[in-house]
Amino acid sequence: MTAQLINGKDLSQQIRKNIKEKASQLTEKYRQPCLAVILVGEDPASQVYVRNKVKSCEDCGIKSILQRLPADSTEKEVIDLINALNQDKEVDGILVQLPLPKHIPEQKIIETIDVAKDVDGFHLHNVGALSCGLPCLKPCTPHGVIKMLESANIDLEGKLALVLGRSNIVGKPMAQLLLEKNATVILAHSKTRNLQKLTLQADVIIAAVGRPLFLKAEMVKPGAVVIDVGINRNSEGKLCGDVDFENVKETAGFITPVPGGVGPMTITMLLENTLIAAENSFQKKGKSMTNQTYALLDVVKNKDKLIPFDHLDEESFNPAILELIAKVKETTNGITESKSAPSWNNIIDKLDDAEENLNFGWTIISHLNSVKDTPQLRKIVNELLPSISELYSWLGQNEELYAKYKELRDSDAGKQLNKTRQRILERQITGFVLSGAELSKEDKTKLSAINEESSQLSQKFSENLLDCTNDFSLYLPEETTQLEGVPESEKQLFKQQAQKEGKEGYKITLHMPNYLPIMQYAADRDLREQLYHAYSTRASEFSPAGKDNAPIIERLLELRSQEAALLGYKNFAEVSLVMKMADSPEEVIKFLRELASKAKPAAKKDMEELLKFAKDDLKLEDPKAWDLTYASERLREKKYSYSDQEVKQYFTEPTVFKGLFGLVEKLFGIQVEETKAPVWAPEVKYFVIKDKAGKEIASFYADLYAREGKRGGAWMNDQRTRREVNGKIQTPIAYLVCNFSAPVGDKPALLTLNDVETLFHEFGHGLHHMLTKQTDLSVSGIADVEWDAVEMPSQFMENFVWNWDIIQSLTSHVETGKPMPKKLFDKIVAAKNFEAGMANVRQIEFALFDMLLHCDYDPTTCTVQEFLDAVRKEVAVVFPPKYNRFANSFSHIFAGGYAAGYYSYKWAEVLSADAFSLFEEKGIFNSEVGQKWLTEVLAVGGSRPAKESFKAFRGRDPSPDALLRSYGLLDR
Repeated sequence: MTAQLINGKDLSQQIRKNIKEKASQLTEKYRQPCLAVILVGEDPASQVYVRNKVKSCEDCGIKSILQRLPADSTEKEVIDLINALNQDKEVDGILVQLPLPKHIPEQKIIETIDVAKDVDGFHLHNVGALSCGLPCLKPCTPHGVIKMLESANIDLEGKLALVLGRSNIVGKPMAQLLLEKNATVILAHSKTRNLQKLTLQADVIIAAVGRPLFLKAEMVKPGAVVIDVGINRNSEGKLCGDVDFENVKETAGFITPVPGGVGPMTITMLLENTLIAAENSFQKKGKSMTNQTYALLDVVKNKDKLIPFDHLDEESFNPAILELIAKVKETTNGITESKSAPSWNNIIDKLDDAEENLNFGWTIISHLNSVKDTPQLRKIVNELLPSISELYSWLGQNEELYAKYKELRDSDAGKQLNKTRQRILERQITGFVLSGAELSKEDKTKLSAINEESSQLSQKFSENLLDCTNDFSLYLPEETTQLEGVPESEKQLFKQQAQKEGKEGYKITLHMPNYLPIMQYAADRDLREQLYHAYSTRASEFSPAGKDNAPIIERLLELRSQEAALLGYKNFAEVSLVMKMADSPEEVIKFLRELASKAKPAAKKDMEELLKFAKDDLKLEDPKAWDLTYASERLREKKYSYSDQEVKQYFTEPTVFKGLFGLVEKLFGIQVEETKAPVWAPEVKYFVIKDKAGKEIASFYADLYAREGKRGGAWMNDQRTRREVNGKIQTPIAYLVCNFSAPVGDKPALLTLNDVETLFHEFGHGLHHMLTKQTDLSVSGIADVEWDAVEMPSQFMENFVWNWDIIQSLTSHVETGKPMPKKLFDKIVAAKNFEAGMANVRQIEFALFDMLLHCDYDPTTCTVQEFLDAVRKEVAVVFPPKYNRFANSFSHIFAGGYAAGYYSYKWAEVLSADAFSLFEEKGIFNSEVGQKWLTEVLAVGGSRPAKESFKAFRGRDPSPDALLRSYGLLDR
């Protein structure tokens, strides 16, 4: 055989086209990216390398600054030059050409370079981040090698890779990058014993030993991949690598030439790192044409103005939060030391002022960490979490402050407060008890430590899941047959993703807009299995070292159990329910099991039908977990003669938004308008909400598309809460975040029916936050709404998607512009309860697992996985393979505040379905009913118990009948 060449020169040219375009965009928006190159001495080879790097910069639109120093320069002179370049705000990257003269210590010189400008990726901080699997500037040669392997569609998972060479520049980081790709790695060198025996076992060999023609044909397994990193001179003075190319190419399956192999890719990765460093710099410094940046403390002091997201100074984040924390403590001490009679103004209002400022600043940081994760932001969050946790433990356990609250409650002034403020006082006093205010000093210390460790573990849980999601990429060639069945629009998205990296063919990730279409439509069973395995094992023992969430789960459960014991409860579930609608874990468990008893028979029928169809029509004798979504979509198409893809063509994003806004305008008498505002990503949109008189009453940001560095899922979060400040109303602002497929080409984004429901759901949360009429911070919007009722307004909004009059306003075909035809809508409605039994027991499984886990789990008798398996045995009809690690990605209960609270979705679904049935009775656009929903539910926020709000709207206690009917589980 003759090996297939992996041509680094051609690949680098493809990537450099994208680099040039990106450099042009950055130049237009900010300034030209800049790389400073330092050459010490007159080494001929170094001069050639530097010349190539400088020319490559010029070719790609990157400014280069060449700094030459004589060979006899002192260590101090080199360091002084680097320090000057570190301080130069116009320089994004710094490269010191190696080797240096022997009297200058190379590693010390490398460590002098600002880590953010270390575009060679040699700084210990970048090396450390790489070894921990964190985002960083990656060493150029190893990164280039990985790109070359990917371009040849070489799957490294499970392969044995041997790195021949142990340098800090190539060998060691190369091994780390291969491990990230789930290869098994051996790090060897020229004197390794039995080296040939090892090389003959290797599927991939990276030769970086620095010895001419060292790797011989007899050392290479037939068909192996051989990457030659070496640059040497042979006995004739000609350029050669570490590999005996002419002979090895007859044995290997793939091989890189020298020159024209790794060398061009090393320089290309250097250019790529320079652009990354430039972008990070622009984002960090908030650079614009005016060079203006805003410190976080100044932003907090001006909450009435929009946040300058594109000009925030991240270096100000840490000191600002620490100062705001200090202000909360100072305010608290002032309250507790005051001799004045307690009043609402001198206790609640004062503390609200200080805490609101802190929460406003912290929300900016945590929001950016969720939608635009970077090493710098992650570092800031992890540095501040202990201080945030310590503050709230200190506040909640402050006996003097607790006494002030009780004194106010029991005083004449307290008894004269309105019902809302009396409720606030009672709920906050209960909060003090749950925070440990009545514990001994020793137990308070224990509880504080538990809170701090828990917050750090939850953050790490999220980081691990995000990293494992981002790290997976599957590249398929243009001519692949593996995407048969996948809709053209999704294939165009995959192609667009590959093109952004300078690659041909397709790039598939684990983000939902990639993952779900493969599971639904890809006829290739092996491809489905590959993605299913990758998705269902994220953040598990199958992930890179340090990314397994299982130990985090065990420790979180242990800490929660300890917390419950300290507070005098039998388990954490009891602690969780103190502030919720449900009275006890037993009540919740009974509720879930009663739902399961009604849903499981239907789920069994669904499953039987699906398995029969898979066997008879798809010829799948033994359907596996990765077959079920595919088979389900085919069965839906057969039964109802439509596919999700067909429906998707009608849900163009602009039309969906127009229809959604038209609906709420009719129901609630408001207007929604898009306007300009500073944003954190170019695709983010900003909208204002006005009342009938045209007065602005609220606003929100919409960040709709999935992207790398953005946490998965969908959520609404508050940026600013409605409140009366100095006699004026502070208007609320919300973040509305989803992970839909981005637009492809010049066409608008297309949403699935599920996407539309998700949008309505999150907008329901947003309306709850934004249309509140409360002026006390503690109960405004969604604040202090019982957790198991907070989903009611969001799930309520989902119901509108299933109405024919509404659907006409939401749809316009991407090609024809026509609304969805009634015939297709009728098919969708007929299929609404398609596999509803299976969908219901799946949610019940999650909720029951969560509640029982926080009631009964004993790590001495079983593992979390075994506990989940037992729950599945009780309620589930789908049983995934043993390697599935669902719990390791169950962010809701381990990183999202839903611990012993996931049942809230089902609990609130009963409320929302019953509430919506009044619209069904009175008319879907009935403005009187809409105003009643606004005034009795949305406007009251947490000012009264959610059960009272429901009863005020519906005129009676909630009934599950409407929900059961909607799922076809109860006869009409």
